[in-house]
Amino acid sequence: MNEPESDGIEIDFSEAPEDERWDGFLSHLPGTHHEQSGVWARFRQHFGWRPARWLAHRDGRIVGGVQVLIRKVSRLGEIGYIVRGPLCEAGQADVEEILVEKVTAYARQHRFVYQVFDCPYRSRSLGTILTRSGYVPHPPSIPPSGLITATLILDLEPNLDTLFGNMRTTVRRYVRNGERAGFEVKFGEREHLDTFRELMLAICRRRGVAPTPPQPDFFKKLWDIGKPSGFVRLFLVQLGEEIVSAAFAFTFGDTVRVWKVGWSGAYQNKYPNHLMWWSIIKWAKENGFKSFDFVWVDDHDAKLLKQGESRPEAFREGTTFFKTGFGGRLVMIPEARSRFFHPAFRWLSNPAMMRLIRSRIPQRLIRRFWNHSSG
Repeated sequence: MNEPESDGIEIDFSEAPEDERWDGFLSHLPGTHHEQSGVWARFRQHFGWRPARWLAHRDGRIVGGVQVLIRKVSRLGEIGYIVRGPLCEAGQADVEEILVEKVTAYARQHRFVYQVFDCPYRSRSLGTILTRSGYVPHPPSIPPSGLITATLILDLEPNLDTLFGNMRTTVRRYVRNGERAGFEVKFGEREHLDTFRELMLAICRRRGVAPTPPQPDFFKKLWDIGKPSGFVRLFLVQLGEEIVSAAFAFTFGDTVRVWKVGWSGAYQNKYPNHLMWWSIIKWAKENGFKSFDFVWVDDHDAKLLKQGESRPEAFREGTTFFKTGFGGRLVMIPEARSRFFHPAFRWLSNPAMMRLIRSRIPQRLIRRFWNHSSG
């Protein structure tokens, strides 16, 4: 369905699970994100989400778009979740604003409980547009929670020697130690996903945290949908026949994103994980990718990094120092924004109430209410 707009822009709306035109546009857009793709939308249907998508055309070609994932929340109604969107060509701020208007009108029309924008990494004007459209900083107690606030991005334009030389001296030494120890980094296949998940659970047990995602079949469903189009890759570190470490990565657009990793905990002094990360970086460079995304940096640690901190003992999360050793640059991700449409939740838009619910007891009560209401 095409809707004419001002300045020669036409908006094409669809609720189809996938759209090859949209994925084709994203695959050539710098800084694109896999969670805006139709492949991801089709996968998320397994977990109760449905997509709605707006594509903006100018002079007969796509210049931007946005995909929202929608989920019914029991008796309350539906919520909308926009992950790393809208995505537009450079200089298309007017298109970005039109797309925000479209998804907001859709949310109001369908009586969403609320809608969340988890902003793109490179967003510049979106925060101002969302504020004008009634969106406020997303309350931490309300799903989606635990959103990424910072990451490290490694530019893959330099040659491999330069990339290797830009790493911390100790990291280069550990990579060489891993090579001398006889580890091999190979591609994994579907039959290795159970082993990967066990390695991921082993890390969670050592850290005393719950695994995310929790569903046992999550990676297999994602593999079945994403692997045929080259959307995902599994990397394994082996010593002989023993799989010691593994990494699950998204390989979409111009970026490789290492999303989840697993490690048995064995051979710590032989550095299998340093070799694994460097091998994936090397593979990404050799296969024409432009960026490597480490996906997450603890928000407390990100603030220290921004101030120039480099001592490992200063960081709250142990992986921060590990990841910075590979030479990536810190990227602070724009704050997620929400707008509440359901009358029972509109009070959350009040700045004074937002400050109140950031304290521990209100957060606990809201979380309990949410879990009860959403089932």
